[in-house]
Formats: sequence, C-alpha cells, structure tokens
Amino acid sequence: MRPEDESDVKDIYKLCHPAWPERAPFWYFAHPTLIYLFDKRVVAFTSFTLTVMPGFGSTMYGIDVCVHPEFRGQGIADKLHAERLKIAKAVGATTFMGVAHRGNKKMATILKRAGAHVCLATSENDVLFVSSLKGT
Repeated sequence: MRPEDESDVKDIYKLCHPAWPERAPFWYFAHPTLIYLFDKRVVAFTSFTLTVMPGFGSTMYGIDVCVHPEFRGQGIADKLHAERLKIAKAVGATTFMGVAHRGNKKMATILKRAGAHVCLATSENDVLFVSSLKGT
C-alpha cells in the first residue's frame, strides 16, 4: 500500500464495517496492508501483523479482509488471504491466527479452505481461527 491509497482503504473499511471505530492515523502502515486493484482503483485490502506468540512461535495475525461491495463474489478475498500467507511463510512464521465474526461465513470458509480451524470463542460474536504453516 502506498500513502496515496490510504483514503481509499479507509473508505472500503467504512463500507465493510460501518459500526466499527475508524482506525488510528498510520494504522495501515503500522500493520502492513495489501491492496487489490481493479483498473488502478483500490477495491479491496487486507492487513496483518507479525509477532511471536508464546506457545505458537512466529505468528502472523490476520486483520481484516475488506472487499468493496461491488467486487464481492469474485475470489478477491481468497487471493488477498493467500498473499498474506505467502508473506508469513517467506518470513518464517509457523502459525497464522485470525478472528472472524460468527456470522461471517465467507471469511470462515476462506480460513478453513487455507487450513485453519476454530480454536476458541474470543467473545460472544467472534471466534479465533488458527492454522499451522509448518511444512506447507
């Protein structure tokens, strides 16, 4: 993501999460953000962070996969998730973690298709998915 893409990313975030608070300044740069372009227009993004989790080792934590409503159903979210997994593996992460809302069946499918499984409920509405990146 380039600095000039930030306003488009923020707009898509608001469309996907209208009730959620706006991200802090520089958030999308503190958490690397991949964008998906269509005709030079940002139509989707995903963010992540890398950390070391006790008991899990080097871990990528996936944050958001947001696709503009006009571009949903085209496999863009799958492509973005696959790209962040490539990055995780390239830097030696051994685990991927991500939280999805219980009602977000599409995200659950994307995570499960990539080898993740439900680990635990993190709240009344959200579940944590975890996958091993070892040997993949």
